Amino acid sequence: LLVFNSFGQTVILTNEGRVDVGDQLQYWKDETGKLTLEEIKLLELKKSHHTGAPNFGFDRAAYWFKIDVSNHSNDPHWLLEVTYSPLDHVDFYTQEAGGKRIHKISGDTYPISTRDLTHRNPNFRFDIAPQSRQTIYLQVQTISSVQVPIVLWRNSVFQESNNTAQL
Repeated sequence: LLVFNSFGQTVILTNEGRVDVGDQLQYWKDETGKLTLEEIKLLELKKSHHTGAPNFGFDRAAYWFKIDVSNHSNDPHWLLEVTYSPLDHVDFYTQEAGGKRIHKISGDTYPISTRDLTHRNPNFRFDIAPQSRQTIYLQVQTISSVQVPIVLWRNSVFQESNNTAQL
């Protein structure tokens, strides 16, 4: 389920436990690769005009993505997976309800062992209390094609899906 509001798009997390973000995000192309998260937060990001997941082709610029999330499920434990593995650098940022800032890194230039889950795709665990809202930012920079298909999973549903995919 996806809901739109006057401040942009909001991705709704449900008890089903799997949500394709698709084009329900905003982005900014950072030609210099030097903008900080705090600077990005001050900008009016652009709505994605791609059908489905963002795809900017081969581009060495850094791209920032903003995803507004609302948890309508009963589960506070979620995972963001970028289902395109050859991205060099993926930075994940969020701020949990108590104010704790989270910054994690992934990508094919980092050992898989540094990922939250040992998995072929970049992935990031995060908590979001039921019936609350949270914003996630990603910064992506790569020498490969800039494709950013994102899936939000309940941790348990991801594990089950991953186990089934191995059969």
